[in-house]
Amino acid sequence: MDTVVVKRNALERAIVVVCSILLWLTTVVIFVILTANTVLRYLDDIFAHLWEFRFFYCDVNSLLREVPGLKERYRDLAERVRIRSRAIFDSMVAAGWMDASPEQLDLLTTNAWIVLTQWFTHRQVVDRRRTIQSSDIREGIRHFVALFSPLLRSPQRKLVERMTARPAG
Repeated sequence: MDTVVVKRNALERAIVVVCSILLWLTTVVIFVILTANTVLRYLDDIFAHLWEFRFFYCDVNSLLREVPGLKERYRDLAERVRIRSRAIFDSMVAAGWMDASPEQLDLLTTNAWIVLTQWFTHRQVVDRRRTIQSSDIREGIRHFVALFSPLLRSPQRKLVERMTARPAG
């Protein structure tokens, strides 16, 4: 089988190079957007869970003290969430999204758990409300993102900030 070699002039080579660069940039942008959307969708799911079980998280300490076996199950849940959260943060570092040391990621993972599990209680106490509202979910996501956004590289930080910005009005 003969190999065909196509000779291209300078314009054709330039077009091939430009198209290759555009394809690469498009792929990177799509990856970044999909990854950001995946992280934010995961956060939406977490806060939806917190909203659904808000009765539990608003009185978690009493329940853990009073309900036999619940403390162990809660620890198991906390460990599963810790492992999954750490894997997400590790993948953000591996993808070049974030600059963070292993110690920073450990601290971030712990702080993320604290914000997630105490967010609704915080809103009730600080805002002196009897109830929480579904709108508190979006605000919780903003606070959660604020934990790791300083570790993001500039392009990713700007993208995430745009995606989590408060709506105008």
